[in-house]
Amino acid sequence: WFSFFGGAAEAPPPDEEAEKRRRESQKAIVDTVLQAGAEQMEAEQQRIHVALVDGVAEARRHSKAVGEKLLVLRPSWRGTLGSASRTTPIASSPGTAGASSGRGGGGGHVKSLMKTMTTSEGRQQLRQREAASEAPAAPVEEAAPMTAPPCERQADGSWRIRGVYQHQVLKAGLRLLNERWNTPESKLIELPKSMMRAGLFRDLLTGKIRLQSVVGNDVSAAQHDVKLLTLPQLLRLRTLHLDFTPSGCGADTVTAVGGTHEAFLSTLDSLLFQQLGQKALSPPSATSDSTSKAAAKPTSDAHQCGREAILFLSAAAALPTPCWWCWWLPSGSRVFFNAGQFASATQFSETAGGVLEVTDFSKADRHDPTGRLMWMDWKAEVVTEEAKLSSEPKRALADSTSDASVGGAAAGSAAANNGPGSPERAGGGQKEAPAAASVGSATAGMVNPELLRSMRGGLRKTGTLERQQK
Repeated sequence: WFSFFGGAAEAPPPDEEAEKRRRESQKAIVDTVLQAGAEQMEAEQQRIHVALVDGVAEARRHSKAVGEKLLVLRPSWRGTLGSASRTTPIASSPGTAGASSGRGGGGGHVKSLMKTMTTSEGRQQLRQREAASEAPAAPVEEAAPMTAPPCERQADGSWRIRGVYQHQVLKAGLRLLNERWNTPESKLIELPKSMMRAGLFRDLLTGKIRLQSVVGNDVSAAQHDVKLLTLPQLLRLRTLHLDFTPSGCGADTVTAVGGTHEAFLSTLDSLLFQQLGQKALSPPSATSDSTSKAAAKPTSDAHQCGREAILFLSAAAALPTPCWWCWWLPSGSRVFFNAGQFASATQFSETAGGVLEVTDFSKADRHDPTGRLMWMDWKAEVVTEEAKLSSEPKRALADSTSDASVGGAAAGSAAANNGPGSPERAGGGQKEAPAAASVGSATAGMVNPELLRSMRGGLRKTGTLERQQK
């Protein structure tokens, strides 16, 4: 009757607050499920990547062992017997001499082998003979890395460091500094949380993998994280890869041979030497009192200061006493570098036992087509009084190049002969007046009246002056 007269009963109005709470709870549940799924996918991706890297490294290790075995494989008597029987000439009749000798030689060899194998002593001899023929070649012993540059005493009491390239001295200095600091592994693997490739850097710092075994995409992605490493981490990472040359190794294409790895090492070297240069100009811990202050830390020249500090450190391994070196910075100021503490002092009074003053005869190798190889040639003298120190960087003179030549290298330009850390050397040869003056004074003794008269006699008249006067 109600439906006939007034229709069905009205439904109660919906509760909007309850509906809103229900939708919010569903949304929270969906967000939680999606976040958990994303975390699982990221963890699975990381696990797959690590497994793939380990699998590639394991495959390369096995392939290297297989390649070394293939180089020493030699054919045994089993293979030579079959080839000998196939190449034996077959005569038309069994009575010919060639057929009888061919079959007799092969048959006699087989019979002797069968007779030898019938006894245990014969089988043992065969096994020893075969093992001796298949023995791998003796491994070639690798030369030990250089720990200190060669040094010799001169007749005047000075010391001469020469006969080695500068990049070899830099490698020796980095190895020495890494051994001296000896940073614990627990501190090396402490990496910031903002690193995207923290696992890769941990494996590289601990020596589990090498940079040349990492694919180019991972190296490119990790290049930004190099800026987050500390100085001990940069030093350890570079020391582990001193003998790695990217050009020709670790490349996946022909057009860009090792480009990614080379860019990574270039960034690593830049950051390493900049921080080493800043640390080398800090005051020694033993004399860091109120009267001792650090030298001005350069910004643009920090890389060059770091390289020169490593050269001093490596040279100090050959000349341990005195431990102080006179160092001219690119800015033109003079400090005294302590190789043992890897720090600098600004006052001569802070040094003990005198300092070593360097005259740099280093020059480029004329036989190198790239022009990057530099022969290191330093002359070190002990100076015990500040008044006897030179007021400017000591540079090599032109008449000293014959005595300073190393390995047949020709005399370099005056800019290449500047002292370590001199402004002329740092400026890339922009200041040439002092160098030109030193060359002129050195060549003054080579000119004499007889040489001038002989040169004048070789001249001939051209008549140009007479035509101009007419």
